[in-house]
Amino acid sequence: MDAVFKKKLISGKQLTGALLSLPSPELAWILAESSFDWIFIDAEHGLFDLKDIQRILQTIQGKASSLVRIPLNDEIWFKRILDLGVSGIIVPQVNTADEAARAVKYAKYPPEGNRSVGPARASGFGMHFNNYIQQANADTSLIVQIEHREAVKNIRAILEVQGIDAIFAGPFDLSASLNKTGLIQDNEVTENLDLIIHEAKRAGKPAGIFGPNADFLNPWIKKGYSLITAGTDTGIFASGAAAVRASLK
Repeated sequence: MDAVFKKKLISGKQLTGALLSLPSPELAWILAESSFDWIFIDAEHGLFDLKDIQRILQTIQGKASSLVRIPLNDEIWFKRILDLGVSGIIVPQVNTADEAARAVKYAKYPPEGNRSVGPARASGFGMHFNNYIQQANADTSLIVQIEHREAVKNIRAILEVQGIDAIFAGPFDLSASLNKTGLIQDNEVTENLDLIIHEAKRAGKPAGIFGPNADFLNPWIKKGYSLITAGTDTGIFASGAAAVRASLK
């Protein structure tokens, strides 16, 4: 749980994170020490098992918040990741209101949902069980990804689902769904990203976005995207390494 992070999220405060694709507590620590507000732990595409994620959470605790992107909108993944004690969860490829409602059902304890109960790290392995159960629904962030043209078509209905705290735009997958894979500056892609932030503002919900660099992200921040993922661990390392090498005579 992370009540402070969720309060900042729903207030629309800019929260800047970086995507972690490698199961390295050391890299996570470096990102947290570099003043990123949160770490995007990518269990959809990254090389993580549950022990990797738990070690990373232990490493960055008190330094940065943690959002884990699960591989799919599946009950087992929700319970296993949430039981680790993350700040929130990101659900990929949510394209309809029904899929968003399913995510709420899996993420929330009754009566808001149907999440099962187990004494794990999130509740101090049962030592803080009652407090965790009482606060988990309110303090844990649930974010759904809008990364397909079908999701954009249904975005107004998705935003109306109770229990969704924020949406998150994925420009690369969105470009692929428009048959313009990787062309995230294409007019059709940017028109869809404009529509996403417009609808989020209309609904009073924060919106996030991934971008490879500041040149891409800064214009979208100005338009109102507030949950920002500024590149990946591997991309940051590669660009830093290239810059060092280029600076040497």
